[in-house]
Amino acid sequence: MREIPEAARQGIDILVSEAQLEDGSAVAYAAYLRRDARTVSLPILIATSEGDVEPNVVRTLGDEGFLRLPAPPSALLDRIGELLARATR
Repeated sequence: MREIPEAARQGIDILVSEAQLEDGSAVAYAAYLRRDARTVSLPILIATSEGDVEPNVVRTLGDEGFLRLPAPPSALLDRIGELLARATR
């Protein structure tokens, strides 16, 4: 995950992550990214099948998306499209 801030500065459009990562929580990492001026507006979508991550916790961090898994691929693509459309306004 350490490479994400650098990648964001170089122009990635969105970060899609599972909620639980090998090196920590994606929700905590999203909060870290929101404190950095270089990644404050990076759209983030957190997807999880785990019940311990509530959508409201994710949404308090800003415009991050939340997707409960399992979900059809079309739901993932729709959510990514929504976040990218909001980011370009």
